[in-house]
Amino acid sequence: MTLIVCQIAALAAILLWYFKGRDRKWHLGLLALMYFGASLMWFVDACFDFFGSAHKFLEMEQYSFDSAGNLVVGSADLQAAFYQGASDARLGLLVVIAGLIVWAAAVLISDPLQVWRKRFKEKETRK
Repeated sequence: MTLIVCQIAALAAILLWYFKGRDRKWHLGLLALMYFGASLMWFVDACFDFFGSAHKFLEMEQYSFDSAGNLVVGSADLQAAFYQGASDARLGLLVVIAGLIVWAAAVLISDPLQVWRKRFKEKETRK
């Protein structure tokens, strides 16, 4: 799920860069590069998990019912399977949020609208 979340963020960032940010003013290329790097990292992790263990990357689980009538997915119950997927999704969203924070810091430091420079010039001229 982390791979899917990062790939969606990378696709959104590359579309923004392609249609809006080719002037390098807003550093959308940096945002797309971070998300594609994270997607590559999760893809390599999935490959190592797939080839390094007996488990498959995307397993088609068998659904069954136990003696009490509860739905069981493979060897785990449905609640545990849902929690694992939700945990991976939260990790993917955390990576996307961290990328946005780093990107926002890069934009604020570069000051594309010259807001900070104008304020510092005003303070210098007042002195």
